[in-house]
Amino acid sequence: WGDFIKVVQGVLHGAVFIIFLVALLIINNTLMMSTLERTREIGTMRAIGAQRGFVRKMIFAETGMLALFFGGVGAILGSGIVFWLTAVGIPPWNDVTRFFFAGGNLHPELAWIHVLAAVAAIAFVSVLATIYPVSLATRITPLVAMQSED
Repeated sequence: WGDFIKVVQGVLHGAVFIIFLVALLIINNTLMMSTLERTREIGTMRAIGAQRGFVRKMIFAETGMLALFFGGVGAILGSGIVFWLTAVGIPPWNDVTRFFFAGGNLHPELAWIHVLAAVAAIAFVSVLATIYPVSLATRITPLVAMQSED
């Protein structure tokens, strides 16, 4: 049975990895669109003296604040759901889930280190997804930005 549990753990870890890749692509796409829509704004800031480093820090700071705020909101909501499930339990609906639950109702436990790890993972994926949009934003020159049409 130990090998079977390790296979299930591997499948779950693989699913989490795929979820992180999808999140990375979604965040990256959103930031790309945001950066492209702000070409004139970034170009204007560059024209009045903003250096590339300032633009880089600005976009990373925006992404970091969004990730921490919404990651925190998600962690709070998720923790509330887990606390509720701990109180009421999750009943097994067939023999397979009864096997995985090791008997009757499953009462999940929440470890705060896992909540912190989830928020840290969200922040990491967000920062990783920001790298390419930041490189695009820092390449925007004032001349190109002023010539672009809305």
